[in-house]
Amino acid sequence: MSLNARELAEGLKGQTIYTLDKQSPNTVIEIKGANVTVGTNESPKGKPVALRHIQDGLDVLYADGRIRITPKTFGGYRRSSFIGAFLGTLPNIRITPAPVWVELEGRDAADSTASGEVARSGGYPEPVRSAEVDLAGVDVALDAIAARFEGCEILPMPHNNPGYDVRVRDMEGVAIAYIEIKSTASRDPVFFVSERERLFAESHADRYHLLVVTSVDVENRKGHIHWRQGALEGDNIQLAPRQWHGRLV
Repeated sequence: MSLNARELAEGLKGQTIYTLDKQSPNTVIEIKGANVTVGTNESPKGKPVALRHIQDGLDVLYADGRIRITPKTFGGYRRSSFIGAFLGTLPNIRITPAPVWVELEGRDAADSTASGEVARSGGYPEPVRSAEVDLAGVDVALDAIAARFEGCEILPMPHNNPGYDVRVRDMEGVAIAYIEIKSTASRDPVFFVSERERLFAESHADRYHLLVVTSVDVENRKGHIHWRQGALEGDNIQLAPRQWHGRLV
């Protein structure tokens, strides 16, 4: 699963970030319901920006490795400048001159289209396609989980369930595994976790599994499986903090 727009927006609450083209200030006032309230010079009291469009931007960025900041990318949505500013706060990204693209450093855009699976329309990333990559990756993962835990009950959790995506129970109804699924069109087993997910992995290390599906082929429902068991720490995993949460006292 990809980064969560709501969690990231909560981390930016009270901060002023700047659009990538004109460096116009945008203040994250609050996160309420399905929107982020954003204050600008023209609307200092704030206007809503839909979290679902921000999530689209995150999904495209980490599926494609890059995203162009323009209303057309988001189906004509007129708050694309704020979405670009939002994405600009992420680590390990670079910004191109106009036309503005946000790109992941160290990612070759061609790598994220290994089988041509990331669709384009007029040269722009398709947010819907990124969601399809995620869903296809989950299908691949569920088949792998069923094979690994043959004879057990496989229970997919609701979307955004805190800490994990699948619970596995043995024949006696005892939970024997909590599995977090990450899907990507890239060949590299890269992923992002929230602090809540990391802490869950730590507190349930004896039963926690991370399953990363790479090179997701949406049409054929295929991908490469990478398993890891235990807390998200050690020599065979790399984690880097995204940001600090602070408060003035």
